[in-house]
Amino acid sequence: MKNLIPHILLILFINLAQSDNAEGEPLFGHYGGYVTWPFQVLGILCVAFAGCLILVGAAMPAVYEPYDIPYRKALAAAQAPQKEVEGMETDEKKDLSSEGEEVASPESTEAEA
Repeated sequence: MKNLIPHILLILFINLAQSDNAEGEPLFGHYGGYVTWPFQVLGILCVAFAGCLILVGAAMPAVYEPYDIPYRKALAAAQAPQKEVEGMETDEKKDLSSEGEEVASPESTEAEA
């Protein structure tokens, strides 16, 4: 849904910009009878900036990855060193014990010493 809405809004804006005002001029650049500088120019620059943001996001999505919070959390979790908790079996020990081999527990090694 988040990938569809900006494109629909852009199509709606283009449709609106092509329509004419009461004087027969296109609305784009002549909206509401405001003077060209600074109001019309600022409006056109805002539209151009939003269009550039959409095009950059479509061409190079990696540019916006730092702003993607779930992506950053997953990346940080993948890069963080994993600590072994004492008393917990690791996957390697579970694999060995399931094959019928005996795995020495920390308690048995302390008792033998």
